[in-house]
Amino acid sequence: MDSQSLRDPVELIYDQRIRGALLISVADQESCHIHGGCWLAICGLRPARLMAAIPKEFAAAEMIERLGRFTVSVSSEQDFVWQGRFYRGDTSVVGDPALFVRSPDGAPVPLASVGYVDFTLLNARDLGDFLLVVGAARHGAVLNETGQNITVNSIVAKSDPRADTETVLPYDAFPYDPERLAPAPADTSPLTDQDFLAVFGRRHFGLYLASTLADDQSHLMVSAWGIQVSHRPARMALAARRESAVCDLWQKPGASVLISLLSDQDEALVSEVADGGDPAVLTGLIARQPGLYSSQSAIATFLGHVTERVDVGDTTIAVVSVDLAEDTLDQGANLMAEEVAEAAGPGGHLDPGTSHQVPA
Repeated sequence: MDSQSLRDPVELIYDQRIRGALLISVADQESCHIHGGCWLAICGLRPARLMAAIPKEFAAAEMIERLGRFTVSVSSEQDFVWQGRFYRGDTSVVGDPALFVRSPDGAPVPLASVGYVDFTLLNARDLGDFLLVVGAARHGAVLNETGQNITVNSIVAKSDPRADTETVLPYDAFPYDPERLAPAPADTSPLTDQDFLAVFGRRHFGLYLASTLADDQSHLMVSAWGIQVSHRPARMALAARRESAVCDLWQKPGASVLISLLSDQDEALVSEVADGGDPAVLTGLIARQPGLYSSQSAIATFLGHVTERVDVGDTTIAVVSVDLAEDTLDQGANLMAEEVAEAAGPGGHLDPGTSHQVPA
């Protein structure tokens, strides 16, 4: 949540994606910044990596670049015990040892969280109003085995905090003494994929279908490895393993991308994509133009073009400028990664890795 959320028409359509609420925190020995957000996604495994869009109007952006680290907690409904005070301007709640512990990197972590992970900063890209950061998982742990991640969608449905005139956004860092907080449990560093997914695998996140077209080659993947990353202009970021054919397409001039938010009617389509078939013959798809496909049951679509690539280890991230965003289905819920876990694979990323010639 940031000051421009309700002024971005693309975000209001992107709101239909299921997005588990998260908390981003960063701290040194004297000060701290925390803010809630959902523009974060896994962007690699072996080793585990995360990408996040941080509003540059928040002190967190500068602190993350300066300190080279950040911490992400998977929020639960019980987090509202302290968030009500925090978003009314009471930052002292973050130092309450009955409500928070500190991560190995010293950042505050709510005790009510499902779990948390500390990240080392690998890459930071200035996108104007946001900072796109990529981090490698270092430490972390599940804090509540039975805890359930609360979604931003359910929060907004009850009372949209973005429209609450009494909400005090956390622009500035505030005084913080990490020694007041007990140390959080922590698994080994660096985290194994299993330990990482024990935390982030419990985050609710909706799937999208991404169709990429360049030089008469078409590529299709189903993934949760994507987020909105800026308002001005509206942009999204998609991640893939660098060995995939889509990464070659993303670097070609004029590469176009059509992103569809999948609905709960698209489970069969996910299985078809898993088989790696030519998208020109798959059922459940619509060719919006030759070589660019969306799901027939998509909740919303975003048409754009690749403006830049970010390579981090064996992962490539494409930044896509959104040219057109549309609502396409009046009823239906965004299909979540855990609902098709067997087909979508670990972390919710299904990429056959091959491209296909677009029929003449």
